[in-house]
Amino acid sequence: MGPVRVLITDPDPTLAGMYRQALERYGFAVATARDGLECLARLRDFQPEVLVMDSEIRWGQAEGVLAVIRSEPEFRSILVILLSADKPLDAAERLAGYPVREWDIKPVMPKQLAERIWRLLNSTADELAPAPSRRDGAWGRPESGNAPARAPLQLHGP
Repeated sequence: MGPVRVLITDPDPTLAGMYRQALERYGFAVATARDGLECLARLRDFQPEVLVMDSEIRWGQAEGVLAVIRSEPEFRSILVILLSADKPLDAAERLAGYPVREWDIKPVMPKQLAERIWRLLNSTADELAPAPSRRDGAWGRPESGNAPARAPLQLHGP
């Protein structure tokens, strides 16, 4: 199995570049997009396992992209982490019904983002195949240790 593919969609090229460089150092294959239309194109050609997306991207904000992910079978397995300056509870209410696994307030430190991606991948692997061999590093998780299974939507931040 090759490196886990992560798509970073953020209108701020500096922040997207910082996340890209950091995640590549952690062993992820990373692509970036600046808006919803570019994100949808990258979903098709890059085929990421994880989408890290700013909730306020141009072209329909996050809701536009999430509606497509929810409606197209080829995208339903993508794990979505949303980042925003919004309060987590406001965002959770606004995005109820969309395929979002985690939400956090920007900016997120790159190491925390990498650890969150590994935990999400491993909790999803545990849900799909809870055999001990999967739990003990199916995705090659970093040294941060074993993470418990997560609820479908996790809220982080103050």
